[in-house]
Amino acid sequence: MRAIEVDEKVQSIQSSVVELTKSLEFSQKEIDDLKQEIKQHNHDKTVNKVTFKKLQDDLQTREKQVDILQESCNNLEDINRRNNLQITGLDECPGETWEQTTTKVTKLMDDKLQLHNVAIERTHRVGQHQGQRSRSVIAQLSRQGSYTGGIGTAGHETFEVDPSDNIAVLGGASCPAADPSGQAADLVRPAVGVLMLHQTVLALMLLVAQCRQIENFLNAEQENNRTDHTQHNVVK
Repeated sequence: MRAIEVDEKVQSIQSSVVELTKSLEFSQKEIDDLKQEIKQHNHDKTVNKVTFKKLQDDLQTREKQVDILQESCNNLEDINRRNNLQITGLDECPGETWEQTTTKVTKLMDDKLQLHNVAIERTHRVGQHQGQRSRSVIAQLSRQGSYTGGIGTAGHETFEVDPSDNIAVLGGASCPAADPSGQAADLVRPAVGVLMLHQTVLALMLLVAQCRQIENFLNAEQENNRTDHTQHNVVK
C-alpha cells in the first residue's frame, strides 16, 4: 500500500510540475512578447525623434524663407509706392476710365501746378463709389525721371485739389515724357512680381502651419509612447 501511495504522490507532484512548467512557459512567452513590443515602441520612438528633428529643421528653414520673401515683398511694394501721388478732390465722371483719369491728372499738373511733361504710367481711383463724392486718385509716375518720398522712403505723396485753387503740393517734379512703347511693360512687371510674392508667402505660411500640425501630432505620439512604455514597465 505504501508503494502505491508514494507512486500516486509522485505522479501528482509530476503533474503539478508539468502544469507549473506550462504556466511558466506561457508567462515567459508573454514577457517575451512584451519585451518585443517595448523594443518596437523604442524603435518607433527613435524614428519619431529623427522625423521630428527633420521636421523642426524643415520648419525653421521654411520660416526663414517666409521672412526673406516677406522682406522682398515689402521692399518691392515700397519701390512701387515710391513714385505714387495721391490726389483728392479731382472731379469724377460716371464710368470714368483710367485713361480719362490720367488725362485729368495731366491737365491738372499743366494748368494748376505748372508741371509740364510729367511722365505718368497710369492712374486709378481708390475705393468704392460713395454717392456723389469723387474718389481720390493714385497716380503712378514714371521711374525714368520722377520720384516722390525721397530716396529709400516708402509710401506716396499727397496733394489736394481745392475749389478755391489753394492747392498744396507735396513732392512731385517735372520729368521727360516716358517712352510709350515701354510704359506697359514697366507697369506690368512690378505688379506681377508683387502678386507672385504674395502667393509664395501665402503658400509658405500654409506650409508652416502644416509643419506645426505635424509637430503637434509627433508630440502627442511621443507622449503616448512614454505612457505605453511606463505601463509595460509596470507589467514587467
